[in-house]
Amino acid sequence: MSEKLLISGAVFAIAAALLLWYLTGDVRTQVAQRNQTTTPGIVRTITITPQFTALATLPVTSTIEIVLTIETTAIAPAEMTAIPTRPEDALLLTPADGAMVPEMPTEVPPEAPTEEPPAFNPTVALEEPTMIPEPTYAPMDTETPAPTDIPPPTDTPAPTDTPAPTNTATPVPRPIEVLKGNVSWSGEKIVSKDVLVSAGSVLTIEPGTTVRFGTGISLYVDGKLQALGRGDAPVRLTAARLPWGGVFVRPNGDALLVSTIISNGGAAATVLYAEQANLTMRDVTMNSNIGQIRLSDAVTTIQQSVIRDNSLAYGSMIDASIDAGGSLTIENSRIGPNTQVEGTSALALLATNAQGTVNLTLSGSVFTSSSGANVLINSAAPINGSMQCNAFADGTIGVQIRSSLPQVPGIGFALRNNAIERHSAKYSTARGMTSDVAVDAKENWWNSASGPYDPLRYRAGRGEAVGSTVVADKWLTVRPACAPIP
Repeated sequence: MSEKLLISGAVFAIAAALLLWYLTGDVRTQVAQRNQTTTPGIVRTITITPQFTALATLPVTSTIEIVLTIETTAIAPAEMTAIPTRPEDALLLTPADGAMVPEMPTEVPPEAPTEEPPAFNPTVALEEPTMIPEPTYAPMDTETPAPTDIPPPTDTPAPTDTPAPTNTATPVPRPIEVLKGNVSWSGEKIVSKDVLVSAGSVLTIEPGTTVRFGTGISLYVDGKLQALGRGDAPVRLTAARLPWGGVFVRPNGDALLVSTIISNGGAAATVLYAEQANLTMRDVTMNSNIGQIRLSDAVTTIQQSVIRDNSLAYGSMIDASIDAGGSLTIENSRIGPNTQVEGTSALALLATNAQGTVNLTLSGSVFTSSSGANVLINSAAPINGSMQCNAFADGTIGVQIRSSLPQVPGIGFALRNNAIERHSAKYSTARGMTSDVAVDAKENWWNSASGPYDPLRYRAGRGEAVGSTVVADKWLTVRPACAPIP
């Protein structure tokens, strides 16, 4: 039964829709005709309101009542003079009986005259400025997002197995021969390993002995070394093939070298070394070495010796340091010429201890250098001794004294009867002598009978120039006979 009701309701709904479409079309036609014949206006609004009775509430045999309400709004006759602006409005004005439609005016209304802008009058107040807009509200601070959880670190991979290091041979200490008691060398002696003269022991090298050292091999002295050569049978210390080391006299040691020839040594840049020890060189010849003589708080005496034709990688030929005692005496010897680095000296003496005392004696000796000072003294302590009958030649400066301790009346030792000559400089003025403190340098030969040169004190002098603190009065007019010829 319910299925039949649904089918019947659907049929009635379709019929009602068709009836509504038909009636509305008929009503539209009638309204258009009415507007053309009886109403001198134009239909603006048409409202069609169909009213239905719900089909669901009707029995199958019920009827459908459809009520249509049509509302029209007419335009007053006075409004007909308006010119239609749309084509569809003109169609609605067409009379139904075929009467002529009044022509629409084609005249274009005249344009309204444009007004000229008023002339600018400076007396007229300007328009009030527009209101300044109020500032907008500052945006509220956004919340800072909570930090995200930091993920835990990943597991560190286990280190790979480190391969075991290869077996490296343990360095073998250089073999050394220790001498004890009284030991004597003579004839031809080959030394293939380092030798140590132990404390309390004595090594004697007989006249005419030649000692040949292996490459880099040295002789260390904690006891006593005696190289006792003669003029006709000197002792020779030399290399077997390549440069050997040197002779190192250690604290409390003692070395006496007489009529000894030292050559081809200096593999460690030092040929002779004495530290807080005694070193005596008498009639010693040093040549063809590649090292220097280094002295540290040693009591050193060099007499009738020749130290020349050596080649140095750095430093002075004789490099002496006196801080805790010691002394240096050079008599009747020749230091230079040697091949040295530019600016270095034949003899350099350094004393930094202001509480100490430097004992220095230079006499009857020649000091030459290719550049720099022949003798450089750098002392913070008083200097005792003398410099007499020496020849200071070549290089840039004869004697250069540096001191941070001014002394009254001078440095404490006299310079007399010295020949100061043949100094020249490429880029500066050569000097026979300079000093940071007052120094007594009277009665010396300055390479000219007219005396030393000083533009203020010795204007007539044409000899070696002197520093302003060097007192060079009563200079020698002839070269002193006691000074050796360079």
